[in-house]
Amino acid sequence: LAALVACLLAHPGWAADAPLPPERVERMQNSFREAETKLTEEIAAKPEEVELYSRRGDARFFLGKFKDAVADYDEMVRLDPKLETSHWRRGIACFYAGDYD
Repeated sequence: LAALVACLLAHPGWAADAPLPPERVERMQNSFREAETKLTEEIAAKPEEVELYSRRGDARFFLGKFKDAVADYDEMVRLDPKLETSHWRRGIACFYAGDYD
């Protein structure tokens, strides 16, 4: 087991202190921006579709748009109230948005 852990930590992509290469970060950010734009268009066409708010909230979360992510997660709960007690992503987004209530 120790050898496996040592191998994993030695891998440059998995080392705790190894940041992602800037070009990969840019690709990921572009992907999330594109997803946010596309999902906003889809939500305009299907405003009652819970899954669209979930996916856009996730894209916004990964873009660092925490208040916008919370708004999408809140809309999910409004559309499907049974999600309220199990929506852990909303709690994390609230934390990063500085909303501790």
